[in-house]
Amino acid sequence: MLDSELVSALKADSATQANETEGVVGLDFDPFLNTQDPDDHYVVGKTTRRGKRSLVEIYSVRSGKRSNKPDVIAELTWQRGSWVFVNFRYPNIRTDLLSVLKGLRE
Repeated sequence: MLDSELVSALKADSATQANETEGVVGLDFDPFLNTQDPDDHYVVGKTTRRGKRSLVEIYSVRSGKRSNKPDVIAELTWQRGSWVFVNFRYPNIRTDLLSVLKGLRE
């Protein structure tokens, strides 16, 4: 379900976290929902095609009310007969998962 580049970046982050004995290193939030504290549930919003990729808006729902803006935008591409996640965009902080992982590595 995840692109190989994304899997490699997540595994590298996980290995770094496993080897750290002091403090928080690496991702400290849910990278698929862009949160530290998940809401009641999540719903899919608009889907947009951009070339070979699709962008899917994902909204949190709290107390029955959907958030005004997407919490995360999943970026997918069609690979070998199925949709595969290639990145997760965070519109509220104008970055994405691959960029965050690259920054943490550096």
